[in-house]
Amino acid sequence: MLQTLMITNLMFFGLQDVDDARQFTTILGFTIHLTRILIMIQTSVIFTTIGVIVAFLFNRAAPKPSKEIEDELTEEEKELVQTNIERIVFNTAHPVNIERKHSEHNKTQQLRNTSLFGMWFGSNESSLREKTTSQSTLHLDESPKNFFLDIEAAESEIEQSHIDLLNCFQLPWWFIYITWILLTLYNVFLAYYIMLYGLSLGYEKSVDWTIGFLTSVLTDVIIFQPVKVVLIAFIVILVLKQKYSLRDQAPIAKHKECLELLFHSQTIRKKIGLKRTNVVYQIPLNATDFKEVLERLKVESLAREMMRDFVLYIIFMFCILLVVYGNLDVFTRYQQIQYTQNVYLGIRESRGENDEGVNFLADIKEHSQIWDYLKEVLLVRIAPNEKGNNLPESSYLLGPARFRQARVVPDSGVCNDLPETIRTIYNTEFCIYSMDYGKEETRSYVHTWETLYEGDAEDLEESSYVYKSAEQLRTASFTGQHGTYSGGGFVVNMSREDLKLAQQTLQNIQDSDWLDQHTRCIFVEFTLYNPSSDLFTNVILAFEFDVTGGIFPYYSVSAARFYLTNARKDNWLQIAEGITAICAVFYTVLEVYIAIDKGITNYLTNFWNCLEVFVLLLSYIVGILYLARQVAYLQAIDTFNLFGHARFIDFQTVFYRTFLFNTSISALGALAIFKMLKVLTFNPFLVTYTKTMETIQSGFIAFTGISAIYLLAFAFSGMLIFGPYVFGYMSLDRALFNLLFFILGEADYDNIIADNIVLGPTYFLIVMLVTQYIIMNFYVAILREGLELARYMSFEKENATIKYMFRVLLLSLGMAPQNIRRALSDFL
Repeated sequence: MLQTLMITNLMFFGLQDVDDARQFTTILGFTIHLTRILIMIQTSVIFTTIGVIVAFLFNRAAPKPSKEIEDELTEEEKELVQTNIERIVFNTAHPVNIERKHSEHNKTQQLRNTSLFGMWFGSNESSLREKTTSQSTLHLDESPKNFFLDIEAAESEIEQSHIDLLNCFQLPWWFIYITWILLTLYNVFLAYYIMLYGLSLGYEKSVDWTIGFLTSVLTDVIIFQPVKVVLIAFIVILVLKQKYSLRDQAPIAKHKECLELLFHSQTIRKKIGLKRTNVVYQIPLNATDFKEVLERLKVESLAREMMRDFVLYIIFMFCILLVVYGNLDVFTRYQQIQYTQNVYLGIRESRGENDEGVNFLADIKEHSQIWDYLKEVLLVRIAPNEKGNNLPESSYLLGPARFRQARVVPDSGVCNDLPETIRTIYNTEFCIYSMDYGKEETRSYVHTWETLYEGDAEDLEESSYVYKSAEQLRTASFTGQHGTYSGGGFVVNMSREDLKLAQQTLQNIQDSDWLDQHTRCIFVEFTLYNPSSDLFTNVILAFEFDVTGGIFPYYSVSAARFYLTNARKDNWLQIAEGITAICAVFYTVLEVYIAIDKGITNYLTNFWNCLEVFVLLLSYIVGILYLARQVAYLQAIDTFNLFGHARFIDFQTVFYRTFLFNTSISALGALAIFKMLKVLTFNPFLVTYTKTMETIQSGFIAFTGISAIYLLAFAFSGMLIFGPYVFGYMSLDRALFNLLFFILGEADYDNIIADNIVLGPTYFLIVMLVTQYIIMNFYVAILREGLELARYMSFEKENATIKYMFRVLLLSLGMAPQNIRRALSDFL
């Protein structure tokens, strides 16, 4: 097997240098290579397959018959072994106790088992032995239940399945010689090819490989394997609480082993008898003392379990928060976004009552103002040689800026639904779809919107009248104020180096029919990079054209840092990410074990268990989104390396996945902190809170349903009455949020009064009366009732647990009372 490992290592030696350096990533200070991962998988498959074959050949070969022990047995013992070997073999390795009715057959069977094994499995051993000593007298009382060995009935199916499993694929005993011959030839073959590989590599590489291979093998044997054994033992014994059991041993299946067992039965009988006579017996406790001891043991076990969970989860939560803090970098992103809005877009937020701020976009009401803003403000500021600021190197424009138009399909049949009296007023009928109807234009045209292009759109790829899908542009969908737009559209790229050429391109678009009544939105997209802060900034300007005829400017600015080679990644963040991944796997194994032990139904009925599952799923989702973001980033950088600044570099997919990643990791941090309530359940104050919520659960849910009906009715009526005039009621979701602000005390009184002098005050008074004086008071009454009931409950177990934990902590720190420390030292 060692030579197999050597040959597989030599087969892939040196291939890791072929891969692109951008595929490196660093975790816990170790560099992980994509090629090395693939090599590891292939090596494991080859090594494991050969190892399984070798183990199968050796394991399935029957042992050579031996006459040494058979000569020591009598003919009666040989016959007994021959007739009962399967039954004896199975129950030697798997002793079982099963309740059974008394009968003469049972007693005979028990005596037969006793003669074989030298021990008594029967239940009629009450008062069989009475031994008087100078210290005390021992009385063996009858067991409360009848236990004995049952072979023929209860274990017949299990016994037969084990025997069938052992007998399948059994090879003759002489096959072991064939196996050794094959292994010898295989080793010679491997040695020959190892020599050939060494000659092909040369002396220096062969020495490097030999040193590296021996170092890795010794490191694995001396360090990693012992650590792995200790960790597995820790998880199995301390966490999963598995105990050693004879049922974990393999059943005895060989004839020779049965003979050896019977041959040494007399020795076993003597040892067992010796142990029985040397046992020291104590007078049993009375019922009261026994109950107190059990309660004390339960408290100590619960305290140790809580302390262990508390320490482990503190580590998990702390690492999660470090990962969240290290990946989000909120303050730097905020500064970068504000700088981009102020310097490049001409937008500055208000900083006080006397400062109204600056917003060029807010003044745009007509088409001509759009072109003036783009040519005189935006292009001048983002052009590399025309930035107009004192730090021209602070941000760089990646590729050119891009204009993209989203259109609807022209269809004269849209007006067919108009009443005849209205249609006769106008000589021409012209109606336009909204983007909400899913009528986006996806056809291509030839230099004008009048001529539809029937050929291959790739022939007119550079034309601004050719439609390109979101897959072609690698652009994510965008949600504005008046619609949701796909990533596709009709594209025009601006010149990056020549400002006058970019302005002339805009002028040509303005003079043409590229924008018309079917245009629903114009997007201006570009990406900036700040090497000082290592931040990418994605900017999207959207000018939405609504069916009402209005123009609604909208902008979105996002900043993010994408780690790839991890050159700037702090070591503490790498360590935190590694520990978080280990803890996630550890808790996954633990929760699976608990779910199997309790049952899936009982497990999922507990709120904290569901929260634990959600936290683990969210942890894995964060990891998947992180990798997905890196893949999208690599694709964008590959495009930039291939085309440079001559082609638009779209980072929208990267930033969309970054948004999902930031949202998921933020929720993970919040839930990790919230789950501390479960870990701290030994605190009596938190138990009072949880008991209060459990007490009021049914009433709370019922009244919440009633309150939801009230709020839905008020929101619906408010939307119908004030929706066309008041922004807060223009849709049902906005009306619901507005009512929630009503409950919190922030009412939209002025706007509804200005809209309707009669219905406004009436609506306000009714909503305030129901929400503030009925709903809120009912909730307070329910909570107070549950709190009063929880206070009357006794929490002696929680108090005893926290006292025990506090005393153990003082004892560990050497701060316990002197008499306790002296007693402990005397005991040790």
